Amino acid sequence: MTVVEKGDIGGVCLNVGCIPSKALIQAGHKVEYARGDETLGIKTENVSIDFSKIQEWKSSIVKKLTGGVESLLKGNKVDIVRGEVYFVDKNTAKVMDDKNSQTYTFKHCIIATGSRTIELPTFKYTDRVIDSTGALNLKELPKKIVVIGGGYVGTELGTAYANLAQK
Repeated sequence: MTVVEKGDIGGVCLNVGCIPSKALIQAGHKVEYARGDETLGIKTENVSIDFSKIQEWKSSIVKKLTGGVESLLKGNKVDIVRGEVYFVDKNTAKVMDDKNSQTYTFKHCIIATGSRTIELPTFKYTDRVIDSTGALNLKELPKKIVVIGGGYVGTELGTAYANLAQK
């Protein structure tokens, strides 16, 4: 069995999608809990956030999981090939990287293309307009953020940053 991966093992979800978003959500939940709940008689003051530490923790989660996926593949004798796939016919594919190409024949093929963000014509990417990958890798916690798009990652990022926001 062979897995062909153009990018990082684990694809979008594991590297720049749901998993890092969920890590930020978890951090946000912990911040919310630490802030207490005055309606329950729990008062706290001066809860601070070291956002760079949160980002380091999120990255360590992603690194651990991608390493785990790669180990599972290798442990189950799955060949990992880096490159981009082009189908030649219904049972043949060519995999190309920057320097080489290799042809593979197969009986069954699973196509798992992942996803990509799209740049909207009215919202070109700048230092202030970023995609979800940029939102996952901010250096500082934004005072305000607007999320355009209600897909999984957009919803998760909105949730994460709402919980992390200074109150």
